[in-house]
Amino acid sequence: MTERILIIDDDPDALTLIGLTLERRGYAVLKASGGAEALVMVDTDRPDLILLDLMMPHMDGYEVCRRIKADPRLANIPIVMLTAKAQMASQVEGYRVGADDYVTKPVHPDDLAAHIRTVLERMKEREMSRASGHAVGVIGVKGGVGTTTIAVNVAATLAASRPTIVADFVANGTVAIHLGLSVPPGAEALARREANAIDAEAVSAAITTHDGGLRALPAGSTPASPDQALAVLTQLLEQCDLCVLDLGGGLNDVSRALLPRCDVVVIAIDTDRVGVLQAQRMLLMLTEMGVARSRLRLVWANRSGLDVQTALGALHAAMGDESVHIVDAAIGSAYRSIETGHPLVLGEPNSPAAAALRGLAQSILATVTAKTA
Repeated sequence: MTERILIIDDDPDALTLIGLTLERRGYAVLKASGGAEALVMVDTDRPDLILLDLMMPHMDGYEVCRRIKADPRLANIPIVMLTAKAQMASQVEGYRVGADDYVTKPVHPDDLAAHIRTVLERMKEREMSRASGHAVGVIGVKGGVGTTTIAVNVAATLAASRPTIVADFVANGTVAIHLGLSVPPGAEALARREANAIDAEAVSAAITTHDGGLRALPAGSTPASPDQALAVLTQLLEQCDLCVLDLGGGLNDVSRALLPRCDVVVIAIDTDRVGVLQAQRMLLMLTEMGVARSRLRLVWANRSGLDVQTALGALHAAMGDESVHIVDAAIGSAYRSIETGHPLVLGEPNSPAAAALRGLAQSILATVTAKTA
């Protein structure tokens, strides 16, 4: 099937020249000379890709892109910005509002065609994998062991290479606080819907985006039922490759419903006697729920500077030779990341804690990739 490209540019000569360039390469071309006209055409004609100029009167390209990406029905249409604005700030803003690629003028026709082909191929791969998105559950043996810190940092790392959403399944949870985000009204509305009424549009309305590119579904104040949580997860896995679930501390009805659906389960543990006993019990319960040990990752956030060998000795004595990812996180760094709304892997990428969290994320990604290979 011939792929259709919508060119949006207020310059008639540019519309003609770019249109001929693309038609000669086998694409069907649609044309719009302004933002308002373009939005109508996108809604009615649903092109396979949009080639968008930035500098247009009445409605610039940023606003056109923002409106398209905000519409759940249209958000998957890739947008390539083609503009003479070569400044880094302009490119950053382009990607921030949702552009899939940014090409500066002048550009050779062959180079433009290569950019378009690459974006279209990437979108096809994403569409093929979208129906089989992967869930990563993050749960603590108790509260206060760094569950949300682990979830947002793992998600921020994964988002650099794969479309990722971090979702908070704890009523009044703190994912939004860690990322410096406001809870959108859609998140509160989502929790009030019956499970069978939770659709793609409702879930999309509850998602917001961190300036680092990570998408997040913050928690509202209303606890979700297991059926609601499963319906939300089903929709999320249609909208991303990887979904990181913050399940809070301890097993409850929601986490019991979601954990068997997770490809990888990260357990945040503590090394005191109570924490070790709780970890033992959680491992046993997860096994009874059908979660294989090969899907588990144990993580200890050593925020108190304890002797690592002594702590690991206690863990191994109690639970066998389970491997443990150690995050030697200084309390000051953790507080700074929350104050700034930037996870450690983004705000302090050279810190030991950030390196450890990236290593955990890469381990998770390797497991997921092996599963789909």
